[in-house]
Amino acid sequence: MSQSSSSTVSAKGTMTGQIVLLIEDDRDITRLIERELVSRHYRVEMAHTGRDGLQIARRQHVDLIVLDLLLPDLSGFDVCRLLRQEQGTFAVPILILTALAGEEDRVRGLEYGADDYLSKPFSMRELVTRIRSLLRRSGMEPRSQNVTVGGLSIDRQRHEVIVRGHAVELTPTEFAILEFLAKYHGQVFTREQLLTHLWGEDYFILDHNLDVHMYALRGKVERDPKHPALLLTIRGVGFKLNDGGER
Repeated sequence: MSQSSSSTVSAKGTMTGQIVLLIEDDRDITRLIERELVSRHYRVEMAHTGRDGLQIARRQHVDLIVLDLLLPDLSGFDVCRLLRQEQGTFAVPILILTALAGEEDRVRGLEYGADDYLSKPFSMRELVTRIRSLLRRSGMEPRSQNVTVGGLSIDRQRHEVIVRGHAVELTPTEFAILEFLAKYHGQVFTREQLLTHLWGEDYFILDHNLDVHMYALRGKVERDPKHPALLLTIRGVGFKLNDGGER
């Protein structure tokens, strides 16, 4: 049975903040996170199983999902996969919480469509920083114009990407990376520049996370992901979107 604090009010008695859905079976952790987020004027919805979390995400709008990998019914991987398959939730940022020590498990979560992960134990300060970063990026003001380059058409208003006449669904992080590189197509960005432009200097992302997102992006937009013609890695420098790629 899920618990909800969507009626949380601020000290002034008015409803404030964006809605964070917390899917976590450890009730002590959920209470700590809820207390921290409410104190910062977020609204919090809570679920202690994967199925309850999916029900909440399906029936109401949420701005971000914090998802534990080790749940008592469905695995966090399965929940993430299902969220990314559904029209109402595929664009919602997902932050994974994991006690799994192996890098393979964390990378797997990113490949299933998560935008970031945070290893347990974690500090509340870091959790809030990551939540703010994901919400800031997903809530950027849309530009009126589309971006068209190298066989890609990107519509920020609708959060749509058309590749060779076919729509592709991207996670919020994949969309942000592609839109930024398309805006400055042909220009090479170092890892540090790309991360700073997209997430800010206080973002705690690992280089390998960026590689995973790039790998997933190439699988969706390239004719041959093993021999990319659009999203190029410039060895020893960084990344660019090739404006002279596919036509």
